[in-house]
Amino acid sequence: MKKLIALMGLLMSLNVQAAIINVTTDQTNYQVGDEVTVTVTGENLADITSFQFDLLFDNSAFAYVSTFGSELGDAFSWPWMLTDEANALGRGLAFVDWDFTGIGSNAVQTIAKFSFTAVKSGVFGFGLGGPDTVFGDINNQDVQASFGSLSSVNVADASVVSEPSVLALMLLALMGLAGVRRRA
Repeated sequence: MKKLIALMGLLMSLNVQAAIINVTTDQTNYQVGDEVTVTVTGENLADITSFQFDLLFDNSAFAYVSTFGSELGDAFSWPWMLTDEANALGRGLAFVDWDFTGIGSNAVQTIAKFSFTAVKSGVFGFGLGGPDTVFGDINNQDVQASFGSLSSVNVADASVVSEPSVLALMLLALMGLAGVRRRA
């Protein structure tokens, strides 16, 4: 009986929660020309030593500006290295922990922030995935991970604002019409 209880305790202690990766935007409504900030966060990443996945978006609707704000470091942060590059699906993210100790925290962490410029109007989404998606641990074993929230944004055409000179000409024309009307 003691062996059975010990075995049950061991099995329960090995229960690892799956990593959850989310993508959010700083707001949901934009105009063409606005900067769009996309944040990719993860939780339950403690045992992960490497991953690769894509940030999926419409390349014709958003122009990439920069990647910043990772709590996992960047290409020059020993022992961690996070890189991203353009691909046919959007932006590819890759992470390696060179000392193979794992990220070490299950708290929500910012994996990366991306800055884009909205260049086309419509309703668009940002998602995560890709054909080469993989999450690995210290033993080079696959780690269960899921993609949680996805983000949808609405991009409207920038509204046309009349120039002051056009407004002044319209005002002058109205005053002229009012003056002609008084004389008649």
